Amino acid sequence: MLKKGGFLSIREASVKYGVSKSTISRKPLHQNEGLPGHPTVFSPHEEEAMFTHVTTVTYWDFPINLLQLRLLGKLYLQRAGKLI
Repeated sequence: MLKKGGFLSIREASVKYGVSKSTISRKPLHQNEGLPGHPTVFSPHEEEAMFTHVTTVTYWDFPINLLQLRLLGKLYLQRAGKLI
């Protein structure tokens, strides 16, 4: 971080911009560049297909509870050969 006389210290930049010191010190080392959270199990296409299936089944008056939805996802993953 530049200031008139040169660079800002990590502490000064932390106070000035309201960002934690650890975040500022990790940025030049490229340690904060990944997506936050864990990777998703299903691809966006798989999620959309499952959503469409569940919506269609409930539209036909066959309600699905949470356990059935979880088992549907588990069975899909097993048949697709995905390990989590």
